[in-house]
Amino acid sequence: MHRYAITTLIVAAAWGIVPGHALAQATARTTVTVRIPTVLRLRIDQATNRDAHSVDFQISDGKVDPGGLDVEVFANTAWTLTVEDRGGDGPSLQYERAGTGHWLAPESQPEIDSGGPTGGWQRVPLEFRADPSEALVRPNGHRTLLFTLTRP
Repeated sequence: MHRYAITTLIVAAAWGIVPGHALAQATARTTVTVRIPTVLRLRIDQATNRDAHSVDFQISDGKVDPGGLDVEVFANTAWTLTVEDRGGDGPSLQYERAGTGHWLAPESQPEIDSGGPTGGWQRVPLEFRADPSEALVRPNGHRTLLFTLTRP
């Protein structure tokens, strides 16, 4: 008889039936919020001031040095890259997004490029030249450009 009672109790437990005990069932809910901070990084190898992302350009006989820059953007959100002419004693500069053939002045078109998350460092190649009309009058000097990366 003992053996029969133990077998019945084991089978009842396997089915979730234990004499004298009600089965307790509960549902637990947990909410986890993960916040990823905004990451916007700008890298310019030729920057004169790496913290401020400014570049000094020398103009000699209308030729600009450096004539090109590799600006790199790293972002996990939407971004806008702008340029500002901080002045100098030479002719104004114009920039071209390499290969486009469209020369723009920072004063009239400060936004260079924009985009979304980059998934790594994204290269933004730029070319520079002295404003042709000003280079005839002032062919020598220097200019400083300031690059800024922001969220739109």
